[in-house]
Amino acid sequence: METKLLNLAVSRLSDELEKLKSEVVELKSELLRVKSNHSVTQVQSPVPIESDKNVLLDAKEVMLILGISFNTLFKLVKQGLIQRIKINERRIRYPKSAITDYIEKLKYS
Repeated sequence: METKLLNLAVSRLSDELEKLKSEVVELKSELLRVKSNHSVTQVQSPVPIESDKNVLLDAKEVMLILGISFNTLFKLVKQGLIQRIKINERRIRYPKSAITDYIEKLKYS
């Protein structure tokens, strides 16, 4: 009688183990699907860098494109590495051509 109970318990445990294995396989495939969906989504700059070079960008766009802070942008302007256009006392814009030129200088330095 005890051996029948042990065999029954082992059989049920074996069934549960198989169920768990199949759930693990399903979860792994779901995890891979989620990872692949999230890796495709990337942060892009608001204005593609290859588009029209006569466009004027604000400081936030330049900082996003270059991946720099405002203080770094200010230093680059002060050093003459990036040109700016002062529209009025509060508005400063940066020609996209100046940003692409700066990136090109970085590539070859």
